[in-house]
Amino acid sequence: MKKVKIIPDNKKMKPFEIELKQITMDEREEINNMIFDTEGKKNFSWFLKVIELGTNLTREKLNEFSNDELFAISAKVIEVANKKK
Repeated sequence: MKKVKIIPDNKKMKPFEIELKQITMDEREEINNMIFDTEGKKNFSWFLKVIELGTNLTREKLNEFSNDELFAISAKVIEVANKKK
């Protein structure tokens, strides 16, 4: 697990921290396939799937976050998943 700081684009929201899990190559592959699927829709479920692949947050816990916070979390998962190890 790796604790990361989430800094939302929305200036009204305060930064917060979450823990990301150690992403496997299979999970990284799935995330990147989702990103590069130009015909796939990037709807709300898409962002939740990215978060579920990169964290151990439950659906109940995810429901406590705003949409802006969820979008920021998914962006951080993608960033960390693709950082050079």
